[in-house]
Amino acid sequence: TMESAMETLTKLFRKILCPIEFEPNSMAALEFASRIAQESGGRICLLHVVSWSAAAVPVDAAETLFETKQSATAKLHQIATEKLGEIVSHETTITVASDAAAEVVRIASQWKADVVIMATHGRKGLSRMVLGSVAERVVRECPCPVLTVRGQLAPVVPRAIGDMSPSASERGQDAAKGNKHRVSASKRHSGR
Repeated sequence: TMESAMETLTKLFRKILCPIEFEPNSMAALEFASRIAQESGGRICLLHVVSWSAAAVPVDAAETLFETKQSATAKLHQIATEKLGEIVSHETTITVASDAAAEVVRIASQWKADVVIMATHGRKGLSRMVLGSVAERVVRECPCPVLTVRGQLAPVVPRAIGDMSPSASERGQDAAKGNKHRVSASKRHSGR
């Protein structure tokens, strides 16, 4: 049942890393992470990676980076206050890196996260191959389970730990309601 699945998730996932890009899909992932943290009494680490490439460094790089990081810090704190407030124990982390996926994996390991809950943009086919996917790389490389959320709403609570995606009938009901959300799970297995 959905209740037993949530009970299982809340027992397993008390340290939740939630990478945030300042867009709606990330808010859906944060909402889902918040539900799990509320049930488990867990803690969420909101992470934003400021993308910074040495190849694209302007002349006034130090000032630009400082302003970008300061702006991201303010946005992340605002999101934490609005979405989590006093309801969920949380912390915020801003890092600067040229490889966002590697940075998410590094922070997950360093923070000893039980799970990473993050947004995916749901790109398919050629655009995913050409552009790559931070979520896909995190799923492949992260030492802990990764839940990905796609869509502006995240109301799906998985039925069982082994079946993290909606059933065909639920997908049909969701489509009829106009909801565009998906929750999927992955755990990297060391024996490939």
